[in-house]
Amino acid sequence: MIDEKAREYSRIKNTLAFIEPVLFLSFLAVIQLTGISSKWKFIASKATTVPYGITAVYAIIFGLFFYVVMFSFNYFRSYAIEHKFGLSNQNIIDWLKDDLKRGFLSLLIFIIFIELLYYIVYNYAGAWWVIMASIWTFITIIIARLTPILIIPLFYKYADIADADLKQNIMRLTEKCGVKILDVFKIRLSLKTRKANAALVGIGKTRRVLLGDTLTENYTKDEIAVVLAHELAHHKQKHIWKSIAFGALITLAAFFLVKVFSERIVSILGLESISDIAAFPSIIFVISIFGLIAMPAQNAFSCALERSADAYAITVTGMPDAFISCMERLAQQNLANPSPNRFIEIMLYDHPPISKRIEMARGLKK
Repeated sequence: MIDEKAREYSRIKNTLAFIEPVLFLSFLAVIQLTGISSKWKFIASKATTVPYGITAVYAIIFGLFFYVVMFSFNYFRSYAIEHKFGLSNQNIIDWLKDDLKRGFLSLLIFIIFIELLYYIVYNYAGAWWVIMASIWTFITIIIARLTPILIIPLFYKYADIADADLKQNIMRLTEKCGVKILDVFKIRLSLKTRKANAALVGIGKTRRVLLGDTLTENYTKDEIAVVLAHELAHHKQKHIWKSIAFGALITLAAFFLVKVFSERIVSILGLESISDIAAFPSIIFVISIFGLIAMPAQNAFSCALERSADAYAITVTGMPDAFISCMERLAQQNLANPSPNRFIEIMLYDHPPISKRIEMARGLKK
């Protein structure tokens, strides 16, 4: 049974997860329909006459304005709520530093995206949506490759696994899984959160398994082993590449919809073509709506990969009881709802609910 504290935490987090896209879509609609976007284009054109300079200035104005508009929401979601439920170890200064770093990285990626989009739309009017989807998928691969060595270190400190027994268990497990030795690091999650987590990140030579110190210092060696086996399964079964391929299809479909509706968008807004930067909020609006529609499919795909990794971890370690106890402890530590209602599960969960993961483990135990 879920306790009242976890129930309330889940209710608030789920509510915020539904509010966020509504806020974003409202933001896009307001700046498009009130003419604010056209004013930003005018300001950008006064700042520079270079076409791609205008695009960059517009992107900076858009990004900064959005950051300010969403600041209170982000503060409430990632700081106030986490502190209210005793899940955060960050003080306000450290949270602000992290939030500014996230904002800067998002702005940098956003500028790259918008520059590429308008260069391709302007120069390849007929096939821009195919080219843009292909290039953005390539950039996604680059970001995935750089994340462990450039992005994560901005927020978390890596540390070697100091426990000799744990190291030996890791070596033994990688051999058993038939996986070439990967880097396995401990990251100091405890500096920011009391939640436990682990992840497989990176592509190629940057691929590594990250184990939070909130996991390695509080869980048994058997529980850590099944978590590690789960992450190794993602590597062995090429889940990162499968996720990128699935994401590429979603991206292609999203840009195709923009292409289909581009003439109507231009007509409604009274603009000359979709290549006009003033129409940018409408482009993102269409992409975002499609993203919401596609969310259940994306979550279902992700959950399928996670179930596969769970089954592999339980089978290769032969420790279903350790898996079950680990899931139960994670639910308690992270205030997770083990059995959300079906609608919430479909719309918000990219991992199977803990109750279903435990049920599968019990089935494999038999």
